[in-house]
Amino acid sequence: MNLLIGVGLTSVLYLWSLQRTLNFINAIISAFFLNVIYAVARMIIFGKQYAEIIAEVVEKYKEFVTQSFQNNAEQLTLALDFTDTFQQLFTKYYVGIWVSTIVLAIYIGSIFLSNKGSLKWEHRKIRMPFYLVYILITALAGFLLPDTQTYGINALIMIAPLFLIQGISILDFYWGDFFKRSKVLLFLLIVSMVFNYFILILVILIGLIDIWFNFRKIDMEEIDESNIN
Repeated sequence: MNLLIGVGLTSVLYLWSLQRTLNFINAIISAFFLNVIYAVARMIIFGKQYAEIIAEVVEKYKEFVTQSFQNNAEQLTLALDFTDTFQQLFTKYYVGIWVSTIVLAIYIGSIFLSNKGSLKWEHRKIRMPFYLVYILITALAGFLLPDTQTYGINALIMIAPLFLIQGISILDFYWGDFFKRSKVLLFLLIVSMVFNYFILILVILIGLIDIWFNFRKIDMEEIDESNIN
């Protein structure tokens, strides 16, 4: 069902929106909201069954780990702790993880599509709509309230990739030419964002702050015109 509805419908909506608006950001945002609705509905309808499947898989994996590391107590403890963390993350934060994964996949696909297709994307001029800030404020409010903390964290995980995309765009705007000349540094930057959460969060914050202050003085109408041309 994930492949048919989650991935298949997302791809159809993304391509339809891109063809209709000729704007990669509009297409990504459309796919974002579709997957928010889909992930929430899936969790409401199948959340219990999903948790049971995860618990069953984790239990079998624990048995395998226990047999594999029965002579090494330290590695066994680390493996079991990691398994418990994995179970908690994918049970409580499935909605956020699903949406963020889809958004990042679409973003990477958009870059390849722009490079290979006729519609070119002014990547260094990416600008997310301002209303995402209101969604962020709502997510933060949910995170701060004990009764809605899980919902708030899910919302933060969902929206973070959108600010990350804008943060990467800012890096491209100011240092894109430099990274094109030095592929090694570009590779190190990508690796550091994948494995260093501090750098990842820093880039996300840069994207968020740019929505407020518009460092590059980019206007959304200008972006639309450049995409059409």
